[in-house]
Amino acid sequence: MVFDYLEGAADDESGLRHNRSAFDKLQFLPRRLSDVSTREQSVPLLGQQIPLPLVIAPTGLNSAFWPKGDLALARAAGKAGIPFALSTASNMSIEEVAKGADGELWFQLYVVHRNLAKSLVNRARSARYSTLILTTDVAVNGFRRRDLRNGFAMPFKASARAAVDGLSHSRWLWSYLMNGMPELKNFATDDASDTASQAAILRRQMDASFS
Repeated sequence: MVFDYLEGAADDESGLRHNRSAFDKLQFLPRRLSDVSTREQSVPLLGQQIPLPLVIAPTGLNSAFWPKGDLALARAAGKAGIPFALSTASNMSIEEVAKGADGELWFQLYVVHRNLAKSLVNRARSARYSTLILTTDVAVNGFRRRDLRNGFAMPFKASARAAVDGLSHSRWLWSYLMNGMPELKNFATDDASDTASQAAILRRQMDASFS
């Protein structure tokens, strides 16, 4: 079920196929008889110079794949000198990642409730996140057939099927048992302990009136 969450998309997954097709059409443009004895891959991005034209994009529930996955990605990005974007639906809090990573940090915001969104942005600003990514294309959730079939949710729901699934992936199960159940830590603070917001995030049930 974890693989399907990572690999899958909504409905017939035509959007996923379209994205891959678009990337397949990208090609390098070689320039012949040019002096390439010295190569430079750095680029200007939002007022700063970064060594590679890459950013670690925001992804939710990273700890379902790897223990403290958010922090592992942030540290890897810092080591490469490129920005890391933390998702609203991260398993580590805004503050935990800022404390454990040294690189450039960005924050991705889902607007579920206006006051909650304001609180998250203020927390990210206070924790030295430099850039805000505002997600605007998820006013209504996609119908993710794989997740519905697997019963994928956070926290994980106990069922016979889920138990068999976990037991058949012993390394993942051991890591899960040793490191505890992944949580949506950005909603586990005193000012954001809203279970309804957590459920809305997982269902991608955003504020559809946001404009």
